Amino acid sequence: LHALGATVTEAGIGASGVDAVAAVVRAHLEFARRRPCLYEAAIHPPGDDPELLLAIEAAGLPLERILTSMGVAAVDRVHWTRLFLSSIHSYAVLLQSGRFALPVDTAVTEDRLVEMLTRALATQPI
Repeated sequence: LHALGATVTEAGIGASGVDAVAAVVRAHLEFARRRPCLYEAAIHPPGDDPELLLAIEAAGLPLERILTSMGVAAVDRVHWTRLFLSSIHSYAVLLQSGRFALPVDTAVTEDRLVEMLTRALATQPI
């Protein structure tokens, strides 16, 4: 999971606002494609494992910092993080399981997913 944390942290460097959010979302999606088992582990609650908890928190820190810098209130950061992660996870699971069977480019779908999420965030009153 440290690899996921490093990947999403690196993705957000040099960007701000919704551009940084888009970069982090894309990094999550790419990581889920390249390392599906590790990505799956990041979604599960850590239980009593403090090392796993730290790794999961590190993976979520870039998005947390970006949302904070955008002025998103603490409770709303929780909601936005849930929305982003549930969208990313659902898309990744459907893609990995071959559920997108129609002969249409999934990269376009991914672009639209990222655009939809970032547009929704950008238009929310903060």
